[in-house]
Amino acid sequence: MRMQLFRKCLGLLTFCLATLPASLSAQSTFGTVRGSILDASGAAISEAQIILHSIDENSNVLASSNDHGDFTFENLKPRSINWN
Repeated sequence: MRMQLFRKCLGLLTFCLATLPASLSAQSTFGTVRGSILDASGAAISEAQIILHSIDENSNVLASSNDHGDFTFENLKPRSINWN
């Protein structure tokens, strides 16, 4: 009886250890920046061009706001940035 319980526990432990690296590798080092462009009265500004400038790479990433003034930059590497 104890041997069967030991084998079940050992099997469960082996399964957990085998799947642990797979779950850890699903993490990402990329980020997302979301925001909204509004005028002084709080109304959304559609089709605004937003520039995210990477200081580290001296490069730009562009986004446009939608009808609600919302914009998204996705899959960004960690870096120092400026907004324009």
